[in-house]
Amino acid sequence: TSPLGATRAAETLPASAPTWVPMSLVIWAAAFCVGKFVTAGIPALNSLLTAFVLYCVLGGLGWIRSYGTSTLDDGDTSLPDAREATPMGAA
Repeated sequence: TSPLGATRAAETLPASAPTWVPMSLVIWAAAFCVGKFVTAGIPALNSLLTAFVLYCVLGGLGWIRSYGTSTLDDGDTSLPDAREATPMGAA
């Protein structure tokens, strides 16, 4: 089960997050090259679509793995629970 799935019932965020995902740099470089050197279409959209497809395909193959974790708990409890906060634009 994923870290988000494990904390879903408690409606909290996981206590840690991945520190290093090397495949993200490879995907970023590939998306950059597509945006820079492919002359068809809109470069920014070409890059975005390339990154999306690569993340989906490589994630499905299990090639996107994290290395190390960082603790996210900063101990700040002064913020209200999301269920108690008033939505933006609400009167």
